[in-house]
Amino acid sequence: MKKAFLAAVLLTLAVGARAGAFENLSAGAEKAFTAAGRGPEAVFKFSPTSKPFADPSVAARHNRHRRPGIQNQDPFPYPDPNYRCNNPLVYVDSWGAIFMDGRKIGSSAKSFKTACSGHVAWVDTWDHIYKNEHKLGASVRSFDIAYNAGDVVWVDSWQRIHKNGQELGGSVRQSKLNGWTGQVVWVNDSGELYRDADRLGRRAQQYLSALFTGDVGWIDDSRDIYKNHQRLGASATQFQVNDYTGVVVWINSYREIFKDSVRLGTSVQQFAVARYTGDTIWMDSSRDLYKNSRRIGSDVAEFKIELDGRVIWRDTSGNWRFHQ
Repeated sequence: MKKAFLAAVLLTLAVGARAGAFENLSAGAEKAFTAAGRGPEAVFKFSPTSKPFADPSVAARHNRHRRPGIQNQDPFPYPDPNYRCNNPLVYVDSWGAIFMDGRKIGSSAKSFKTACSGHVAWVDTWDHIYKNEHKLGASVRSFDIAYNAGDVVWVDSWQRIHKNGQELGGSVRQSKLNGWTGQVVWVNDSGELYRDADRLGRRAQQYLSALFTGDVGWIDDSRDIYKNHQRLGASATQFQVNDYTGVVVWINSYREIFKDSVRLGTSVQQFAVARYTGDTIWMDSSRDLYKNSRRIGSDVAEFKIELDGRVIWRDTSGNWRFHQ
């Protein structure tokens, strides 16, 4: 009888692990994966109605049908293929008791999120928030956990934003947690932009954060562009922030292209940034091709940049060329 019961429990846990694998991502975490410096389409625009993170009650509605069960976050981008995710084994039993790696850490749990750092953030039915067995605060409205750093960022019912046990500020309008560094970039109702408790500037309209360096590129309401505290230029129309190097590549209204504050050229028509190196490949209106500020080709019909900065292109005669 005991063996049959144990087998049934193990089968339930296994099914729960497969079924719940993709349910533990918040809206903020999904944005961190899909929009962390991936291109012009990743530029954030603030909305007074946007929520900083997913409502815990949404996850709770999904979770209640999967107890007992195991839920782990979907893999995030890592800096190298040898990265090891030490996701803890977390489950909630039928009475709401929450366990991490076989050890009970609390009760009355209604939702949780795990991280590769070996931590779990969870909320109970009284809206208290915890990191593992340690209580961080109360009246939580939304929360997230950095998949690599393990930092917990949460917003309470009074729109105050917290990181672990520290209050960062109030009147938060929108925020984005960097899953790798654990930094949170957020904007308040006055348009002031912060990275954790560090105020970067005011009148922020758009921003992007580099996943692995934590650098923040942003534009204010006058279209001035900044990297962290440093002003790079004016009249910016589009920009990217490279995840690996933190460089900000941007174009102004005169079609000039810049890498941080360095002007690479003018009459830009297309550009791309190498993911690992931050090299900028761009083509001007005369179909000349450049790597950073150096001209490497002409009469270009199309081009492709590799992750390590190598360039392949085809000229208008149909010939393929390569640049290391």
